[in-house]
Amino acid sequence: MPPMPSWRGLVLVSVILVAAGCGGGGGGTSDRAQVLDTIRASVMARDRGDWAGQCALLSPRARAARLAGTRMMQTEPRYRDLIRYRTPIARTCAEALKVLGYRGNRPRLAAQPGAFDNLKDARVVVRGERATATELSLPSSPTELKLVRVDGHWLIDEATL
Repeated sequence: MPPMPSWRGLVLVSVILVAAGCGGGGGGTSDRAQVLDTIRASVMARDRGDWAGQCALLSPRARAARLAGTRMMQTEPRYRDLIRYRTPIARTCAEALKVLGYRGNRPRLAAQPGAFDNLKDARVVVRGERATATELSLPSSPTELKLVRVDGHWLIDEATL
């Protein structure tokens, strides 16, 4: 009869399987959790002024829309007064977000204790490769976001204020 594995060995194997995503609960994180993680990461990136990080969390369509909108505001005379800080015409999504979201001396709202406490109350509806998060109550953020799954990652596709 082969020797019985020790309880420590069984615990170690269980931990390895769970860490690898092969254990019990279907493996991986739920779509809801991934959507909320994307939203949290986007708010934190914006709060830090990490424009490239925030762009990485936008869908290709949303990145293109931000860039086109910013360029229009920078070049059309009727919108130029909306741009406080004169900069060269934006060439990338990160440059566009920097122009639109200049932080100045704004407080870091996402860093405050409890900034994301209400995120657990958000309503997330997933339909295939698209998701909508509503009832959001986050620092300086829209109350509804539309997301799309691209290459297995949830990305923000459109905001509704």
